[in-house]
Amino acid sequence: MKIAIDVTRAVIEGAGIGRYTYETVSKILDIDRKNSYIIFSTHFNSSSQKTKIFQSFNRSNVTLKRFRIPGRAKEILWGMKLPFFDKFLEKADILYAPSYFEVLLGSKIAQVVTIHDMTANLFPNQRGKKLSEFLSKRTLLACQKAKFITCVSKSTQNDLIRLDKINQNKTQVIYPGLKVFGKVKELLPNGLKKQGYILSVGTIEPRKNIAALLRAYNTLEDSLKEKFPLVLVGGRGWNDSEIFEEAGNKALKKHILFTGYVDDATLAGLYKYAKVFVYPSLYEGFGLPILEAMSFSCPVITSNISSMPEVAGECAVLIDPKKIPQIADALKRLIEDKNLAGKLSECAKRQSEKFSWEQTAKQTLEVFEKQI
Repeated sequence: MKIAIDVTRAVIEGAGIGRYTYETVSKILDIDRKNSYIIFSTHFNSSSQKTKIFQSFNRSNVTLKRFRIPGRAKEILWGMKLPFFDKFLEKADILYAPSYFEVLLGSKIAQVVTIHDMTANLFPNQRGKKLSEFLSKRTLLACQKAKFITCVSKSTQNDLIRLDKINQNKTQVIYPGLKVFGKVKELLPNGLKKQGYILSVGTIEPRKNIAALLRAYNTLEDSLKEKFPLVLVGGRGWNDSEIFEEAGNKALKKHILFTGYVDDATLAGLYKYAKVFVYPSLYEGFGLPILEAMSFSCPVITSNISSMPEVAGECAVLIDPKKIPQIADALKRLIEDKNLAGKLSECAKRQSEKFSWEQTAKQTLEVFEKQI
């Protein structure tokens, strides 16, 4: 069998879908030596880092191909009926698109696509009505075109079936794996003390529900806030004015630390030495930071909706993210109740070990083989 895979996102993005693509495809290539592969990327600009990532997919049964196509041009071209793409892919038996934007809508090759979330459908105001409608339509067209669809959680699968009317028999849940951190930076940033802070990780945007977290944190006693500052790790997203307005509250500002993006070693250290990890998101396709925190035995608070209970299992305090008193109560409980924190810490590590990229790769490869 000849399998073509678009790894562009892995080459140009270090997190999210880029990370998913890199880990899944790398493990597939490590496992499978009987099939042949065309691994291709459309990144327009290159660098030594991008070249290194792209070349890392090379194996004895792999042909590497690169197209220099700008992202916006790709959006247009991939939506057209252009027969030369199938020739370029050497009449592959399967084309794997790690996200809906990599589906070739005009191709005759059987395609498998992974759907990570339905954010554009569910939160149209996040990126604006016009863009959200475009993204939602592209998701629908990709799923209609694909022969088979993998979803990163049951929650995402259910949303896809409900919103896009996709037949359940055309879908399968394949969970992402757990990121393996290498080096752990022992020296924490900004003078933070080990076991002396509350941690949250995610893009600074409304869907992560950070404004509500800030309001909940602000209701804690001053003594707790003095002892346990709230550390928010992640780059700025969109529509974040309310979040920074809330964080600018005089009584709150001195207890909040926005770190922005941090490298993996620093993030690993922050997970390892946090007193509590809190993730009160309003919606997640999966919620990898929950799993990452658990892998360091950190007690977790997360939402009782969307995919988050799937990730956390019975090893977290689940809260209604729209109820600020619940968030505040959970924070106080995990800070003060050592027995509960200890039980969750032990359970968290075991829960995180249920997920692996090797398992993701094996299940995805099985999907490919069933399409022929």
